[in-house]
Amino acid sequence: MLGIFARESLAAEALIEVPSAVEGERIRDLSDVTFDPRTGSVLLLSDESRAIFEFGLAGDMHRVPSKVRFRSRTPLPPLVDSKRLQPEGIDFDADGNLWIACDAGRRVLYLERGAYAAGSE
Repeated sequence: MLGIFARESLAAEALIEVPSAVEGERIRDLSDVTFDPRTGSVLLLSDESRAIFEFGLAGDMHRVPSKVRFRSRTPLPPLVDSKRLQPEGIDFDADGNLWIACDAGRRVLYLERGAYAAGSE
């Protein structure tokens, strides 16, 4: 489920079901979620699926979104070594580039804008 909460009260405004699979691939072990203000997409990071899943928010434009629409799947970049990096967090910088924080190896992965979800802009 994806929750949308009121900024001031943190009251739940919407609980939106996210599919457990897209295009025949199961989405497993969600690690983090972030909102892309440039595209209006929600990005879900999945460690076990080793991918970022992009969803658009849908519903009445004058109300809180009520559903999500799958937009794209971006595989995580190839790992430098044989150890699993265990990606756990994602966020955007001011230029719209995506940063992925990893538990293992104390590493941060960086994706330039356009390297993920190129078809959504």
